[in-house]
Amino acid sequence: MAFPRELVVIAKREVGMRASPSGLESTRGVSTTTLENLLKKVDAKLTPLFGKSEDSILKNLNAENPSFKEEDTALHLFYHVESSDDSLESLQEQLLANDLVDGAYIKPKGEVPVMPDMEVSDTPLIDSPPIDGVPATPPDFTNRQIYLNAAPQGIDARYAWTLRGGRGHNVRIIDLEWGWRFNRMDLDQNQGGVLSGTNSTTLRSENHGTAVIGEYSGDPNSNGITGICPDA
Repeated sequence: MAFPRELVVIAKREVGMRASPSGLESTRGVSTTTLENLLKKVDAKLTPLFGKSEDSILKNLNAENPSFKEEDTALHLFYHVESSDDSLESLQEQLLANDLVDGAYIKPKGEVPVMPDMEVSDTPLIDSPPIDGVPATPPDFTNRQIYLNAAPQGIDARYAWTLRGGRGHNVRIIDLEWGWRFNRMDLDQNQGGVLSGTNSTTLRSENHGTAVIGEYSGDPNSNGITGICPDA
């Protein structure tokens, strides 16, 4: 699986720059010619890294929508530069010298995390006998979820559950993982699915992603584990 490098540009706030398929614009009347010429020279273009579409922002600004505040679009200072990998360093240097740009950095290639070699303690972390095989209906493992307890062992999730919204109601979570498996019994009731991406074929990646999803959204029942915020 390839995880390419990425060149990210941060525009100066006072420019009010907006990128669209037709080119660059400034909501503050600043000329964007120098930056457009630079991008055209190397056959590159800017695309928004976060938030609503630039067209939506420009439409609200041009219509002078009283409920729309340009200062609420801070994430639109960030842009992804679409260009070939071998030109990123040169392009980064040129962008940093441009008066419209506040910053430019190359995000390195993504790498699958590797577990370092660690000494395994002979002392068990859980005072429970191991379970041989995988039962058709897993027993209740919530007593093993030490991280649900109060500090310093956990994050005090059990107390949060006694408060309104403490189980994550009306909260949306986006978890970035290398792999996942949504066919687990504890993810049957509450699973949002995959917004984007291709599942890794590495078992370790699948196991990690599935475990993390279970930690926060595992179904609250008498089987297996219970998520930290299963109503999210």
